[in-house]
Amino acid sequence: MSHTIEFLSSAPRFVRGKNLTRPRSYEGRLNLVRTYEDKINQVPYRARVTISPAILSVTAPEPLSDEQGDAGEVFVYPGSDVEILEKIFIKLGTRGQGRFSTDNRGRPVFGVRFTINQIVKELRELGKSRRPEEVLRAIEVGVNARVTIEVESPDKKDCWEITDGIFSNFIRVKREQYEDGGEADKTCFVALHPLVVKCLQDQTFRKFDYAKNLSYKSPLTRWLHEKLSHKYVYAASGLDYNFRLTTFLQLYGAPFYQRIADNHKEFREALDELRDDGVLDRWDYELIRDPRDRRRTVDYKYSCWASEAFVKRIILFNVEKSQRIEDYKKFLAQNAPQEP
Repeated sequence: MSHTIEFLSSAPRFVRGKNLTRPRSYEGRLNLVRTYEDKINQVPYRARVTISPAILSVTAPEPLSDEQGDAGEVFVYPGSDVEILEKIFIKLGTRGQGRFSTDNRGRPVFGVRFTINQIVKELRELGKSRRPEEVLRAIEVGVNARVTIEVESPDKKDCWEITDGIFSNFIRVKREQYEDGGEADKTCFVALHPLVVKCLQDQTFRKFDYAKNLSYKSPLTRWLHEKLSHKYVYAASGLDYNFRLTTFLQLYGAPFYQRIADNHKEFREALDELRDDGVLDRWDYELIRDPRDRRRTVDYKYSCWASEAFVKRIILFNVEKSQRIEDYKKFLAQNAPQEP
């Protein structure tokens, strides 16, 4: 696939809400399974995501949830904290702190060098206060939780599967060393997801304003901004982008409330934030009624119109991506092995 970062951002890999922890004695189904349908370059596909939680030791109240943790082990799902860290690592990696290498099987790896204090500072600038040990724990969740993505074309002729963590690897100092001070300034290394690596290696990524995205307080606003940046690539004055609430709820990975109007309220607030921030010029919606009971609303259809600033940015990013791919093809052709 050439649009792997766009594909990865569409997969509901994160658990929404605050209740991300399960006790080790939990007897319910641990693996969360989500199915969804989407398109890449107008080519439809079906997919299933299976999220297996990380198993972490705990000796104190859980920093990533509202629950009290006992000494022992707990199951923890990747949530918004891990999602934000992935964006920060991609941003840092593409701004000089990343490098390509290979693992012991010869597979390409893109790793990012950083310090825990640097991540704490990045989060603080976003208005998110986290202690070094909380950052470290969120990274551990991203590495140890496993996410399996299974994809098939509508005719079921093209199928593939990939299993990995949100992050593929993490080299760090021991957590207890933070108590001695100074260790949060030691250099760490995290390897990004293989699909991110492929996109960076093939030069098929489209530029994305991570700084603006991370500035939004709401996880839903951040997700919608990223989704529009990847999907609304034909943005132009007068052209709208349409989507349905139920479709985006599946892609976002959020629960369906008993009243769909409550889900609509959250989307409305996120779209208002994007409009007020100058990403959207305006947006509107229409109710989708139950054909058997016209009094009952079963879905919402949204229409979004991009702002002039967003249109200019998308056009610039489209041109840059096309030029980058063309340059990369020329590079491969010039460096291809010559036949004897």
